[in-house]
Amino acid sequence: MNIFVTVGTTRFDSLVKRVAQDPFFYENECTIQVGPGGLLYDGFEVFEYTDRINEYYERADVVVTHAGAGSIYHLLGLKKSLVIVPNSDRMDNHQYDIATFMQTNGYALSVFNLDRLTEAVQTAARATFRPFERKVFFAGADILDFVDPK
Repeated sequence: MNIFVTVGTTRFDSLVKRVAQDPFFYENECTIQVGPGGLLYDGFEVFEYTDRINEYYERADVVVTHAGAGSIYHLLGLKKSLVIVPNSDRMDNHQYDIATFMQTNGYALSVFNLDRLTEAVQTAARATFRPFERKVFFAGADILDFVDPK
């Protein structure tokens, strides 16, 4: 199985460390994007950033991602099997909220306890998720009419 782990633009060392401590990830093809100054481990392809991230997404059977909205919605658009992990090092709960929403609505699996990460990846690899349909929304004309009614 090809697994891609991405933490986005903010370090998420607890996730990276958990992956690096689990033999399951060494037994599969796993690549980790660690963010700026993130932890580096032997045995994986590891990098801070890449301009070719879509190539990693495309190759992956399962993507383990932080719960950043931009990453999640992009990956759903690519129809990837996702395991979403909220970054508990963040100050607010917005990552928990989006992870809960995605799981509750059947778009992805979410992991709120890193001890369940391996099980979630294995489940996501064979799961069929609800397709995400992006709704096009543009209210520019409505806003202009409200601000400057003619």
